[in-house]
Amino acid sequence: TASGKMAAARIALSRRLQLQAADLEQVVLNEISAAVADTIESGFLAANGSSNKPLGLLFTPGAGNQAYASATPSYSELADQIGTYAAADGVLERACWLMHPNTAVALLKQEIAANTGNMLAVISGTNRQPSVLGIPAYTSRHIPTGKVLLTDPSQIVTIYWGAPQLIVDRFSNGKSASGAAELILFNLCDIAVLHPVHLIIGSN
Repeated sequence: TASGKMAAARIALSRRLQLQAADLEQVVLNEISAAVADTIESGFLAANGSSNKPLGLLFTPGAGNQAYASATPSYSELADQIGTYAAADGVLERACWLMHPNTAVALLKQEIAANTGNMLAVISGTNRQPSVLGIPAYTSRHIPTGKVLLTDPSQIVTIYWGAPQLIVDRFSNGKSASGAAELILFNLCDIAVLHPVHLIIGSN
């Protein structure tokens, strides 16, 4: 099931910026895109479903679980998490990790076994994509440290009700006098996890 939740992002533009920016349109597009991505990422990962917020991945009913002894998972714990995912008929070729940047850094520093030089996470390839035990890893500051998600992104669907709406506010709160403006972008959206058993949440 899915139901529309209103997501909104806004940026303010000073009169000076509007007068001096050599390429204002691209600046605005970059900033509003970043604001939208951060808003949606926060809701779709970590929102708990209360106060008309979406139910983020961390609170998905029916998801699998893997217990960690500490905030940084061990080789054995990560391997068990992969095993739980595979036992639920998850396709390893489509799997990826989601974690906080600090967790990714901790895994880059942690050896699989002491004094071997083999790390739990590595960064390789021309796109410098991190991987953990051979599975691509992605980071978000909206995932708490101590939690690591293993999932199949193709089984997670973002749903939007219509096109996003943009309001350009040049008048409220004295903007007409100062020459400032505010851009507000909003849309109804939600997230659906098609197969919750293919989402394995590790936590300490």
